[in-house]
Amino acid sequence: MARRSGYRVIGDGQCRGGGWDDGDDRPQFCTREYAPVCARRSGQLQTFPNGCEARAAGWRVVDDGPC
Repeated sequence: MARRSGYRVIGDGQCRGGGWDDGDDRPQFCTREYAPVCARRSGQLQTFPNGCEARAAGWRVVDDGPC
């Protein structure tokens, strides 16, 4: 998933920071639950495996199901 999102994987396991920051000063971890959502950012639409992953990537969920 990291590579598909355009990130370069530099090691196995978790990052030192522990996860994504949801703005609440605590790490956010997403499950591998497959419940696709359509999300929008800067006028673009993209399908994510679930809402948590979309929000963690900085996208806003606009609809349930794929785009």
